[in-house]
Amino acid sequence: MLVLAVLCLGRVVVAVRVSDDCWMGRPPFFSAYAERLCRVRTRADGDDTAFELDDDGFLSSSSTRLGSAQDLVPGAVVTPATAAAGGALVLLGEPGVGKSSAFRALTATLPRLEDVSSEEAEHSVLWVDGADLIDVSFDAFVGRALAELRVDGSAHQLTLVLDQLDESPMRERLPGRLDLALRGVEPCRVKILVACRTADFQDSMREVLERRFERCVLADLAPLSRADAVSLAGTRVDGEALVDAAVSAGAGILASVPLTLELIVRQFERDGHLAGGTISLFRQGVWQLAEEPDPERPSDVCSVEQRLAIAGRIAARLLLSGRRSIWRGNGLEARPSDLVDGTLAGGAEHTRSVVPDGRAQGVFFRRGNVLEGGQVAQQDAQRQAGLHGVAHVDRDRQRPCGGLDRATEVVRIVGEGEDSLRR
Repeated sequence: MLVLAVLCLGRVVVAVRVSDDCWMGRPPFFSAYAERLCRVRTRADGDDTAFELDDDGFLSSSSTRLGSAQDLVPGAVVTPATAAAGGALVLLGEPGVGKSSAFRALTATLPRLEDVSSEEAEHSVLWVDGADLIDVSFDAFVGRALAELRVDGSAHQLTLVLDQLDESPMRERLPGRLDLALRGVEPCRVKILVACRTADFQDSMREVLERRFERCVLADLAPLSRADAVSLAGTRVDGEALVDAAVSAGAGILASVPLTLELIVRQFERDGHLAGGTISLFRQGVWQLAEEPDPERPSDVCSVEQRLAIAGRIAARLLLSGRRSIWRGNGLEARPSDLVDGTLAGGAEHTRSVVPDGRAQGVFFRRGNVLEGGQVAQQDAQRQAGLHGVAHVDRDRQRPCGGLDRATEVVRIVGEGEDSLRR
C-alpha cells in the first residue's frame, strides 16, 4: 500500500509519500536513537489532550517520566518500555512520528525469531508489517509462532510487533483471528506491540488485548524535545546550530517530528543554512523527497516537477473524496477508505469546451480580460483549468460549508504544478 499523508502547515497543504522512519526501504537516516516518551490514552477515539510544548514547538522539559507500570493512569507521560510492561502496548499516531523506530529501540537486543530456536534464546522478536498480514498469511506470520508457545514446553518468550497495522487488508478481521491464536498462550510468554494510525485503530482490538494480557496501554508518541532534536541532528550536522536555525526561521515545530527534522537536516547539509520560513522549508523538503530516487523506478520516467504535480493531484483526489490511502493490491480487498490504484490513471481532460462555461460561474469575478477570485488572479483560465481553477474562490466570503476553505486551499496549492504534466 502506498500512503500519502496530507500535512498542514498554516494554510498550506501538500502531499508527501511517507513511511514511519524508513523511506523506500533505506536504512534509518539518523544513526542514533533518542529515547521517546508517550502519553497514556483513555481510549482510542476522542482523546485529543495536547502535549505540553515549549514556545518553539518542542516537547516541554517539564513533562515527567513515571518509573513504574503501576502509575499508568490516563494522561501520564512515560517511556514506551514502561507503557509496555503490562504485556500489550498500542502506539497511535500518523506516519512519520517515529512509532516503528520506538519499537525497534525496545526490541534492539532481541534476536529475530526466524534466526533462533527456543533452545537457543530465552526471548526473541517476531516483526510483522501490516501490509503483509492478510487472511492467507496470518497463520504463517503469526498463528504458527503463537501455537508453538502453547506446546513447546520451554520458557521461551516472544515479543510480537504488528507494525503499521492500518495497512493490513484484514485489519477488521484481525482481532478475532488474534484472539483465537492467543488462546492457551500464557500471558507471561508473549508481549504484543502494535503501531497504528489513530483513526484506523479498532476498539475490538483493544478489547482482545485487554482480555488476553495483564494490561493493554493505548498511547500517543510525544514530539521530540529540543534535546532530542539536537541529539538526532547531531549525528549528521551540528545539532545545536541546526535547531537554532530552525527556531530562528519559525520552523521549530518541523524539528520536533523525526520525518520533518530529516527534511531540514538534509537542507542544512546541502546549503549550510536554512533559508525561508516554515512553509518555504517544507516546500524544499517536499522537493527533496520527490527528487530522491526509488531504486525500483527508472529515473528518466518523470521529472521532479511532474512527480510533484502528479502527487498533488492524487492528494487532492484523496482529500476531496474523503479517502485516506491508495490501495495497490487486489481491488476486491480494498477498504472503503482506500482509493484503488488502477483508478488514478487513464482517461483524458477535455478543457477547451468546458472552460467557457466554468469561468462564467459566480466563483470568478471579471475585470476586463482578468478573472479574479479573492487573492488570486488568473489571466489564462483555459491554460490552468480543472483543479487549479476551482480554488479561485473568494476566501473572504462566507460559505455554507465550513470545510470548503480547506479543500479549495488544498487544490490551489497542489494545482500549482499542473503545467509540468504537459512538458
